[in-house]
Amino acid sequence: MQKRITITTSDKIDLNGLLYEPKQAAKGAILINPGLGIPKEFYQKYAAFVAQKGYVSLVYDYRGIAASGKNTKNKKAINLRNWGIIDMVATIDYLHQNYPQQKIYFIGHSIGGQVAGLAKNYHLIERFIFIATTHGYWPLFNFPLNLFSAFMWYLHIPITANLFGYMPPSLTYRGIRMAKGVALEWAAWSRKKNYIAHYFGKNIITNFYEKIIQNIDLIRFEDDPIAIPKTVSAMMAYYKNASIKIHSVDPKKIGKKRVGHSGFFSEKLGESFWELPLEIIERRERNT
Repeated sequence: MQKRITITTSDKIDLNGLLYEPKQAAKGAILINPGLGIPKEFYQKYAAFVAQKGYVSLVYDYRGIAASGKNTKNKKAINLRNWGIIDMVATIDYLHQNYPQQKIYFIGHSIGGQVAGLAKNYHLIERFIFIATTHGYWPLFNFPLNLFSAFMWYLHIPITANLFGYMPPSLTYRGIRMAKGVALEWAAWSRKKNYIAHYFGKNIITNFYEKIIQNIDLIRFEDDPIAIPKTVSAMMAYYKNASIKIHSVDPKKIGKKRVGHSGFFSEKLGESFWELPLEIIERRERNT
């Protein structure tokens, strides 16, 4: 059963979420952290599937996405770093407080895995599963994506975000308008060789990447032009004390023509492969 909920962050920003509870006794709680510019509704069928399999599941919109954060007059607080520093902390705390007997599992799509190391309550997570999580520095991408990314980070986003006060829907995944502060910080990170780490000790005062010692499983598809081996490796280097396993999947071997960067969460992938994160959580094995 789907419930629409509001989670208020420590800085009084309201995040909109979708909560699903299983009919039977829960096996655990799964927090689904979206990719950049992708609304929670894109993940709702996967969240419902997870609940059918016996888990409480929560998916939400970060500040600056859809209606989340519209209640604040503090526009400076609507930025990308606060997705990890504040928003993830609030959603993890919500599950911990409302389902105290359940272990919490973290599924992070793309940016969801990138900023996981900014959440101070990382220790409440039993296990991390990242889907297509990568470093964002543009020269790491293969041609022609590297040139397109440079165009986006240096020209398109700075010009359009400053001109309109937001990143236009046509330039974001799934046509969702992205707040100016989020878009500009995304572009700024992606222009730096060290990506997020460039800002450690600056506007990111504290981070917890090296403190995370839990297992991290990363699932990538070989037709994804963003999650390629070198961008994945560069991002996973942040989590230097975690036990990391990479699952590289050839779409053809699972009977799919294309999966790409976001296709894991599509119904077209098929529920049999949707089981993979649950198999990892439940320590069931499959060849990938």
